[in-house]
Amino acid sequence: MEEPDNTPRFKLETPKDNTPRPYKSVRKSVESRFWPKVERTDGCWFWTRATDTNGYGVFGVGGVQRSAHRVAYELLVGPITDGLEIDHLCLVKNCVNPDHMEIVTHLENMRRMHLTKALRHDRINT
Repeated sequence: MEEPDNTPRFKLETPKDNTPRPYKSVRKSVESRFWPKVERTDGCWFWTRATDTNGYGVFGVGGVQRSAHRVAYELLVGPITDGLEIDHLCLVKNCVNPDHMEIVTHLENMRRMHLTKALRHDRINT
């Protein structure tokens, strides 16, 4: 069995005056970290990593947990106006396909959610 390669991936240089340097991390872009966590299909694009207690994908940006569907929308479409929300038209909480999203007010999002629940209830009980 071969010995593991323990060679450091990055060479840390010591300053000539031996003063301590602040640690510099090698950061990846949001896009390069985000998209490998998405499974794209012809329809929904499924978030494959962490979800919140409601089933929506979560993704860390700058030390803050953000909704994965909002990150996807902002990366591909643009900023979301303050006070507006995303309605998942496909009704799949871990879908991050911007084509399946519509920006709406909170009131409209709640109206649609209740309408959807009523339609589901009718289908189940008929």
